[in-house]
Amino acid sequence: NNVHYLNLSCTEVSNVCALDNVHTLVLSCTEVTNVSSLRNVHTLYLNNNAFLPKMTTTINEVLHFLEQWAPMAWQENYDNAGLIVGNRMATVTGAMIALDATEAVIDEAIAKNCNLVIAHHPIVFKGLKSLTGKNYVERTVRKAIKNEVAIYAIHTNLDNIHTGVNAKICQLIGLKNCQILEPKNQILLQLTAYCPTPQVLDL
Repeated sequence: NNVHYLNLSCTEVSNVCALDNVHTLVLSCTEVTNVSSLRNVHTLYLNNNAFLPKMTTTINEVLHFLEQWAPMAWQENYDNAGLIVGNRMATVTGAMIALDATEAVIDEAIAKNCNLVIAHHPIVFKGLKSLTGKNYVERTVRKAIKNEVAIYAIHTNLDNIHTGVNAKICQLIGLKNCQILEPKNQILLQLTAYCPTPQVLDL
């Protein structure tokens, strides 16, 4: 662990995945297995061919990034932004962006091996009382669940930020000196305080 440079020359390496925190790894071997399981290896040279190990990202990591940009606290009271269908801890195989998460969008996501659909409008605004497939909302949700496709909505929280949907529309039509028409006040996203160690007990 924590090796800057490691050079291995051998006939076979079968447990490469056990190597971790190596900056540069050079392998000269006739047979190597589990290379894709490498973690925290900056650069890998395998038989003089350089490539980066395959990294995985969870749906939760993608959502965390989006919510740092457009916090959930900025959505309107009537909205239902957020993860509507899916497992946060699933590994992302691919992502699609759409205005609406319709049946056709889910079909396309399945065909393209994308298990995350990021839509602007929530497919579900209010609670569903059944999932019998009697309308397109129920059919879309059922299909997404059956095929393990996560549906995430980033709606009015994206509308309400300075770099969101409305800001882009203003830019496209050439508006100047733009500002939020109805600012949201008294929304505390995070408060960080630092206190000297000797004074901690006085708090």
